[in-house]
Amino acid sequence: MVKRLGAQRWLGWAGRWSLCLALAAGPALAIDNPDREDPLPGFAAAVAAHEERIARAPDAAAALDASVLYARFLDERLNHAYGAVLRGAGPDARNALRRAQRQWLAYRDAEIRFIQSNWSNRAHGSSAALSRAAFRNGLVRERTRTLLEYLRSYPPD
Repeated sequence: MVKRLGAQRWLGWAGRWSLCLALAAGPALAIDNPDREDPLPGFAAAVAAHEERIARAPDAAAALDASVLYARFLDERLNHAYGAVLRGAGPDARNALRRAQRQWLAYRDAEIRFIQSNWSNRAHGSSAALSRAAFRNGLVRERTRTLLEYLRSYPPD
Protein backbone atom coordinates (compact mmCIF):
# COMPACT_ATOMS: atom_id res chain seq x y z
CA MET A 1 0.00 0.00 0.00
CA VAL A 2 2.82 2.41 0.82
CA LYS A 3 4.63 1.74 -2.46
CA ARG A 4 1.44 2.25 -4.43
CA LEU A 5 0.72 5.55 -2.71
CA GLY A 6 4.29 6.67 -3.44
CA ALA A 7 3.85 5.78 -7.10
CA GLN A 8 0.56 7.66 -7.20
CA ARG A 9 2.23 10.73 -5.73
CA TRP A 10 5.05 10.49 -8.23
CA LEU A 11 2.63 10.07 -11.13
CA GLY A 12 0.61 13.01 -9.84
CA TRP A 13 3.77 15.12 -9.69
CA ALA A 14 4.90 13.91 -13.12
CA GLY A 15 1.46 14.62 -14.56
CA ARG A 16 1.43 18.14 -13.17
CA TRP A 17 4.97 18.74 -14.44
CA SER A 18 4.00 17.46 -17.90
CA LEU A 19 1.00 19.78 -17.95
CA CYS A 20 3.19 22.74 -16.98
CA LEU A 21 5.64 21.92 -19.76
CA ALA A 22 2.84 21.57 -22.29
CA LEU A 23 1.33 24.89 -21.28
CA ALA A 24 4.70 26.64 -21.34
CA ALA A 25 5.41 25.23 -24.79
CA GLY A 26 2.01 26.33 -26.08
CA PRO A 27 3.21 29.37 -28.05
CA ALA A 28 6.17 27.37 -29.34
CA LEU A 29 3.73 24.81 -30.75
CA ALA A 30 1.68 27.43 -32.63
CA ILE A 31 1.59 27.22 -36.40
CA ASP A 32 4.23 29.48 -37.90
CA ASN A 33 4.15 31.19 -41.26
CA PRO A 34 6.82 29.40 -43.30
CA ASP A 35 7.52 32.59 -45.27
CA ARG A 36 8.65 34.52 -42.20
CA GLU A 37 12.15 34.14 -40.87
CA ASP A 38 12.06 33.01 -37.24
CA PRO A 39 13.10 36.01 -35.09
CA LEU A 40 13.64 33.94 -31.94
CA PRO A 41 17.13 32.51 -32.60
CA GLY A 42 18.61 35.96 -33.21
CA PHE A 43 16.90 37.34 -30.14
CA ALA A 44 18.04 34.39 -28.02
CA ALA A 45 21.64 34.83 -29.19
CA ALA A 46 21.63 38.54 -28.36
CA VAL A 47 20.05 37.84 -24.96
CA ALA A 48 22.71 35.21 -24.23
CA ALA A 49 25.48 37.65 -25.17
CA HIS A 50 24.10 40.35 -22.84
CA GLU A 51 23.61 37.90 -19.99
CA GLU A 52 27.13 36.56 -20.50
CA ARG A 53 28.54 40.12 -20.26
CA ILE A 54 26.72 40.59 -16.97
CA ALA A 55 27.91 37.25 -15.62
CA ARG A 56 31.54 37.90 -16.62
CA ALA A 57 31.67 41.48 -15.33
CA PRO A 58 34.72 41.96 -13.11
CA ASP A 59 32.74 43.70 -10.34
CA ALA A 60 29.24 44.76 -9.30
CA ALA A 61 29.53 48.21 -10.89
CA ALA A 62 30.46 46.72 -14.27
CA ALA A 63 27.67 44.16 -13.95
CA LEU A 64 25.18 46.93 -13.23
CA ASP A 65 26.42 48.92 -16.24
CA ALA A 66 26.01 45.83 -18.41
CA SER A 67 22.51 45.34 -16.97
CA VAL A 68 21.57 48.89 -17.95
CA LEU A 69 22.73 48.23 -21.52
CA TYR A 70 20.77 44.98 -21.50
CA ALA A 71 17.64 46.85 -20.33
CA ARG A 72 17.99 49.33 -23.20
CA PHE A 73 18.40 46.47 -25.69
CA LEU A 74 15.32 44.70 -24.28
CA ASP A 75 13.20 47.86 -24.40
CA GLU A 76 14.22 48.43 -28.01
CA ARG A 77 13.45 44.83 -28.99
CA LEU A 78 10.13 44.92 -27.10
CA ASN A 79 9.03 48.04 -28.98
CA HIS A 80 10.16 46.59 -32.29
CA ALA A 81 8.35 43.28 -31.71
CA TYR A 82 5.18 45.05 -30.58
CA GLY A 83 5.19 47.28 -33.67
CA ALA A 84 5.81 44.33 -35.98
CA VAL A 85 2.91 42.34 -34.51
CA LEU A 86 0.66 45.41 -34.79
CA ARG A 87 1.57 45.79 -38.46
CA GLY A 88 0.82 42.13 -39.17
CA ALA A 89 -2.45 41.89 -37.27
CA GLY A 90 -5.90 42.71 -38.57
CA PRO A 91 -7.95 45.57 -37.07
CA ASP A 92 -9.64 43.51 -34.35
CA ALA A 93 -6.40 41.79 -33.37
CA ARG A 94 -4.57 45.16 -33.31
CA ASN A 95 -7.12 46.56 -30.87
CA ALA A 96 -6.91 43.44 -28.71
CA LEU A 97 -3.10 43.61 -28.74
CA ARG A 98 -3.15 47.29 -27.76
CA ARG A 99 -5.40 46.46 -24.80
CA ALA A 100 -3.21 43.49 -23.85
CA GLN A 101 -0.04 45.57 -24.07
CA ARG A 102 -1.51 48.33 -21.90
CA GLN A 103 -2.47 45.70 -19.33
CA TRP A 104 0.97 44.10 -19.54
CA LEU A 105 2.60 47.52 -19.00
CA ALA A 106 0.45 48.03 -15.89
CA TYR A 107 1.47 44.56 -14.68
CA ARG A 108 5.13 45.29 -15.40
CA ASP A 109 4.98 48.58 -13.54
CA ALA A 110 3.30 46.92 -10.53
CA GLU A 111 5.95 44.18 -10.52
CA ILE A 112 8.73 46.77 -10.70
CA ARG A 113 7.21 48.64 -7.75
CA PHE A 114 7.22 45.38 -5.79
CA ILE A 115 10.78 44.58 -6.86
CA GLN A 116 11.95 48.09 -5.87
CA SER A 117 10.32 47.86 -2.45
CA ASN A 118 11.42 44.30 -1.70
CA TRP A 119 15.02 44.33 -2.96
CA SER A 120 16.19 47.40 -1.12
CA ASN A 121 19.80 48.12 -0.26
CA ARG A 122 18.85 48.01 3.41
CA ALA A 123 17.32 44.54 3.15
CA HIS A 124 19.64 42.97 0.57
CA GLY A 125 22.84 44.94 0.69
CA SER A 126 25.07 45.65 -2.27
CA SER A 127 23.48 42.98 -4.48
CA ALA A 128 20.05 44.65 -4.37
CA ALA A 129 20.58 46.79 -7.49
CA LEU A 130 21.72 43.77 -9.50
CA SER A 131 18.73 41.75 -8.32
CA ARG A 132 16.32 44.54 -9.22
CA ALA A 133 17.87 44.85 -12.68
CA ALA A 134 17.77 41.09 -13.26
CA PHE A 135 14.11 40.80 -12.27
CA ARG A 136 13.10 43.80 -14.38
CA ASN A 137 15.05 42.54 -17.38
CA GLY A 138 13.45 39.12 -17.00
CA LEU A 139 9.96 40.62 -17.22
CA VAL A 140 10.76 42.51 -20.41
CA ARG A 141 12.70 39.61 -21.94
CA GLU A 142 9.75 37.24 -21.54
CA ARG A 143 7.21 39.71 -22.94
CA THR A 144 9.48 40.33 -25.92
CA ARG A 145 9.84 36.59 -26.48
CA THR A 146 6.05 36.20 -26.40
CA LEU A 147 5.54 38.96 -28.97
CA LEU A 148 8.20 37.41 -31.22
CA GLU A 149 6.41 34.07 -30.94
CA TYR A 150 3.19 35.79 -32.06
CA LEU A 151 5.06 37.44 -34.92
CA ARG A 152 6.13 34.07 -36.32
CA SER A 153 2.56 33.37 -37.42
CA TYR A 154 2.24 36.52 -39.55
CA PRO A 155 3.44 36.92 -43.12
CA PRO A 156 6.68 38.88 -43.62
CA ASP A 157 6.41 42.67 -43.95
